[in-house]
Amino acid sequence: MFPLKRLWFVALFVASLAIGAFLSETVDLGNDTGYSLGCIIGVLAWAAGPPLLATLRRRSRHSPDPPQASTVDYPNGEPLERFLPAFAAVASGVSRLLDMKFVPGSPDQSTFIGTALQSILQLNNEGKLAARDVQLNRMAMLAKHLKEVAYANPSLFDDFRERLSAVANLDEFFGVRFELNIAATLCRHQISFHKTESPDFLIDSDQNQIGIECTSVRLRKPTDKQDFRYKLHSKLREKSQMPYASTSTALFVDITNVMYHTVQAGGNLNGLLNRTAAAHIAEASPFGNLGIFAYFTIPKEGGIHSSYIRLDKSTIAPPLRDFLNLCFPFGSLPVGAIFVPEEG
Repeated sequence: MFPLKRLWFVALFVASLAIGAFLSETVDLGNDTGYSLGCIIGVLAWAAGPPLLATLRRRSRHSPDPPQASTVDYPNGEPLERFLPAFAAVASGVSRLLDMKFVPGSPDQSTFIGTALQSILQLNNEGKLAARDVQLNRMAMLAKHLKEVAYANPSLFDDFRERLSAVANLDEFFGVRFELNIAATLCRHQISFHKTESPDFLIDSDQNQIGIECTSVRLRKPTDKQDFRYKLHSKLREKSQMPYASTSTALFVDITNVMYHTVQAGGNLNGLLNRTAAAHIAEASPFGNLGIFAYFTIPKEGGIHSSYIRLDKSTIAPPLRDFLNLCFPFGSLPVGAIFVPEEG
């Protein structure tokens, strides 16, 4: 059972965010200072509240000091003492980066990102601490990728910020999210590239231009099927009809959602991620490379990871191969003791 006094401080923390938003709108503190101040007030209130409440209770009862309790480490999740400051940092960071206000009554609260932040607190209140931490880490990775792009390419960052704020459905949101992941990787490696539509990225090399097309495969509702390789086949056939499909272009596919449903249906990830079978798919396609990406967590390590299987066609264009060796060296997706979130 989640302690009632902790629920009271969670409510106080959330109320402090609303106070910060009010200050940012009514007092000349700048666009972000008031919201950040609300986060700070919330953390301080949470940290100072328990000892203050205990002191007031002792004084009202005229009883001796009770023994000091140790920090409670909640099973399968970060203790509340670490979660709330971490949530405040992530929420305020995403708010500043996207110029959005995630407070009750704000229109931004109903966006996909606002809903995701609300779900983190909801999972916390329901005691689903492991799932809560996965969602928090997803938001932390989003903030990390946004910062990397903002530092390296401000104009591209502005484009991503507008797209993330205006997405209309889940497919569109996770499409933009995956493109942001790849853009952050390119920025991290200081690659000169252009953001386009078809394919998503064009990269200048010494010999000729190479491309990256990003896409994802998802299931819109649960199913009893255990083998979803047909989703990958279908997506590859669709993309193979595009004019950019060539040995100078890589096709990157996010399969996180399909991996999640494979596990939920009792299927075997070894079948879905069989390198030999996937290599045949890649060889038969017109693309020079097929990259199969997914997000996952390793329970004993924490955090969230993005990894991939790299499958090169035998006739891959040398400039594409050299680029992939630099930014996306050969790797593999783990299939052992991992937890796969429903979305990336």
